[in-house]
Amino acid sequence: MESSSRGRPAPGAARAGAGTVWGHDGQAPGYSSWDYTDSTGHRTASVFVTTIFGLATPKTAAATQTLINATVCTMLGKHIPATAATG
Repeated sequence: MESSSRGRPAPGAARAGAGTVWGHDGQAPGYSSWDYTDSTGHRTASVFVTTIFGLATPKTAAATQTLINATVCTMLGKHIPATAATG
């Protein structure tokens, strides 16, 4: 995993439960996207949803975050954490 000298993710990196990934997010009217790569640059993953993340309802925002987490874990070959069911 990439990290700075202080043990934090390096600039441009994000630490997820499954490890550190490099990536960015983006938005266009009505859409949000998240794109990630592993520290080797050999595995990549993208998530696209038809909502603007900052404007999503709490339930939609939680579902989107769960999808992002599952995508990153799958890309890294890690176990996908269980999430609580929402009503």
